[in-house]
Amino acid sequence: MASGGLYETVMRQAMEEFFAIEPYKTFRNRFNVYAVKAVSKNGMIGDGYTTAFGTYFGKGAEVNGNTVKAFEYALKAPGISSKENILVNIIVNTQRHAGTAVMSESLQSSVAFTSSMGNDPKFFGNILRHEGGGHGFAFLADEYSTSQAMVPQGTIDGYNSLYNQYGWYSNVDFTSDPTKIRWSAFLSDSRYDDEVGIYEGGALYSLGVYRPSKNSMMRENFEYYNAPSRWAIYKRIMQLSGESNSFEKFLEYDAVNRAAISEAAAVRPPLKAAANGRSFEHTAPPVVIP
Repeated sequence: MASGGLYETVMRQAMEEFFAIEPYKTFRNRFNVYAVKAVSKNGMIGDGYTTAFGTYFGKGAEVNGNTVKAFEYALKAPGISSKENILVNIIVNTQRHAGTAVMSESLQSSVAFTSSMGNDPKFFGNILRHEGGGHGFAFLADEYSTSQAMVPQGTIDGYNSLYNQYGWYSNVDFTSDPTKIRWSAFLSDSRYDDEVGIYEGGALYSLGVYRPSKNSMMRENFEYYNAPSRWAIYKRIMQLSGESNSFEKFLEYDAVNRAAISEAAAVRPPLKAAANGRSFEHTAPPVVIP
């Protein structure tokens, strides 16, 4: 990462970008946020460079690194004594559009590697929110498709297992039955008629998997999380805050979003038009580790 004043500026910008949209905006006072400096031999990622977390580019928009070391560095922050239930965001110094969240089952924690996009928050903000806020904190699935094929049964079994055990991936499902789909409660609430539906395609496949909205942060980095995703974020915030939650309480809070999301749905995200002069591409799907 950049050093000196630029480092401090980018860290502040990253925090502001993460909490720029709901539900994080309303509940930002429930988060403890720390910046831990890690000194790299080289100040950027790429062939021939050495970084503190062994970061590297994979295929497409994948960027990854040493998650064990990332969690060790997180413990250097005051007040953090456990690797469980934490999110580590590592902003990688590069102009390349890249991002990958690594999600741990045993820890229920994540490390989100995201590009600094040349230290420009209007470009790296949505990557940070998608990878860190969507995958890393709320364990949401991608809602886009990279394959025109039918989703394989093995993939269905894997997603369902993580959903049944931990509640992960609650924003996709493998049934189109409106009474059984994971967001059926929203479908039966007329206040969400203009936002929530059943759209085929998600979890990287075009057929046999369904998502709750035409577009969203988890599909094309739109500037909002759809209602089922907001519910997942809200539930985890309440859980980690030690506060009880209910769907009724969520609906009371979510009044702030219902009208705004209908308007935002028509707006293209900044990255869709261009990312530092390059056309938009999806970041890499999340990686699940033990």
